[in-house]
Amino acid sequence: MESMAILAVWLIGLFGLIGVVMAAVAQLILRDTMEYDKAFTWQTHKHNWDRE
Repeated sequence: MESMAILAVWLIGLFGLIGVVMAAVAQLILRDTMEYDKAFTWQTHKHNWDRE
């Protein structure tokens, strides 16, 4: 019974660590994508929007 408790603690810790890493990567992707869009796409194609 003790080994099952140890296994459960390890699994909870492992999935918690994976969740933290996935959240950090998702946040990094969202922030970098928005910064790229602001710096390049919106600036480059701004003149096309002014014509409409």
